[in-house]
Amino acid sequence: MLTVNQINKSYGITPVLQNISFTINPGDRCGLIGINGSGKSTLLRILNGQVKADSGTFRYSPSDLLDGYLPQGADFDNLETIQSFLDRYCGNQETLALELEQLSARITLGERNIALQTRFDEILALMEISRECVNRKDSVLAAFSLDLIPQDTPVSHLSGGQKTRLMLAGVLLTAPGLLLLDEPTNHLDIAMLNWL
Repeated sequence: MLTVNQINKSYGITPVLQNISFTINPGDRCGLIGINGSGKSTLLRILNGQVKADSGTFRYSPSDLLDGYLPQGADFDNLETIQSFLDRYCGNQETLALELEQLSARITLGERNIALQTRFDEILALMEISRECVNRKDSVLAAFSLDLIPQDTPVSHLSGGQKTRLMLAGVLLTAPGLLLLDEPTNHLDIAMLNWL
């Protein structure tokens, strides 16, 4: 599922990760424990592709394995609503359909290039993921007790625990094969801690 080999990362002259190697197999549940500043979040961001390691490698098996990354802190835009946040994970079907229509028109008019065809294929794949995501949305929101909150509610109106649950819901909507959760218990009540 995941093989990490000799990952190293420094910030300036300060090494944060040195020779990190491990393997995670299907069904494994692993905890990453260390003091603040020891590189736990950095390692998760490397595995999610947000940060580049100075050296070393990691590999998912299969290579197209989808990871679900939950960052440590809330990452919401100022005017973001529950719906617009979930659209980050599911995609907006209307927007995707419009782009697909525009690409189809360009192809029909004879415009042919690899980038255009690649984007067309990407949009088709995203639309399928989006449909599956939308089909799961009600049950995932219900599992996190977020189903009764109107989806046009600004995220800024949610409590810290509700924001954490919304972030978890977003990650789970994509049905990832591997979860990378950075301090997922922050702001959760006892019921949600037990669920997690």
